[in-house]
Amino acid sequence: MKRLTQHMGQYELLEQIGRGGSSEVYLANDPVAHRQVVIKLLREELANDAGVVIDFIQEASTMSVLRHPHICQVYCVGEQDGWYYIAMERLTGQTLAQRIEERGPLPESLVLQIGLDIVSALAAALQLRKIHGDIKPANIFITETGNAKVLDFGLSRLTSVGHWSGDGVLGSPHYMSPERVQHQTETFSSDMYSLGATLFHALTGQPPFEAGTLEDVALKRVHEPPPLVRALRTELAEETEQVVNTLLKKNPNLRPHDYNQLTDLLQQALNVTRARQPRTTNPLQWFNRSRTPS
Repeated sequence: MKRLTQHMGQYELLEQIGRGGSSEVYLANDPVAHRQVVIKLLREELANDAGVVIDFIQEASTMSVLRHPHICQVYCVGEQDGWYYIAMERLTGQTLAQRIEERGPLPESLVLQIGLDIVSALAAALQLRKIHGDIKPANIFITETGNAKVLDFGLSRLTSVGHWSGDGVLGSPHYMSPERVQHQTETFSSDMYSLGATLFHALTGQPPFEAGTLEDVALKRVHEPPPLVRALRTELAEETEQVVNTLLKKNPNLRPHDYNQLTDLLQQALNVTRARQPRTTNPLQWFNRSRTPS
């Protein structure tokens, strides 16, 4: 077992704050830029796989050149004493998954705005010919100011830990696209499907498909139609249901043909939703307030 040093390049490790399928996560100090950052260390067992190391470095290096307000910034990727690491922007807030777990369904206009933020991020990454591959509530971070940011571009596919791996398929079964389940080529449209499943979950408090096993969850999305969001939450706008239903089409050709079209659909639904709300309604106030004990 390699000894973990106190420093990774210019960064001083302060404390471990998490552990993911592919990495150990540390809070660190950057004395050069005078800020705190997050360091993700590739787990030791994965660092022995040359293919994983190459993917880790390539994905992080590509994302480090992309500056976007709705993507968690990657500052650099490096190696120290056999440890491969990524230095990333430190965010304060919670993941969308944590918010749904605490509060249940989110306000409709807030969910649609989050959708627009994420579409903007995915479109920017696509300019670099990158798709995410694992859009889900846990990979969307909501800052304290209500800004949505995408986490872990490309990195979440480095390992199957915590993911269903039936028949060699990696991913999060509640959100993965039918084409991944069926070993078909994935495109940006696959990210659209996963975004649709994420928006469905945020609007209703539950993912579109549930079953007794993760394998059955994944297979359901191939063989069964998803429920309609307004069947679970009747006050939602028809336009909101339409955009979510379009994203969850099993045939990629029936989903929006590009991110511009999807942006238009989300914006139309948001406009309708805002027109129906009282002028004093501010969904971010709901999002940021302390949870009221029941």
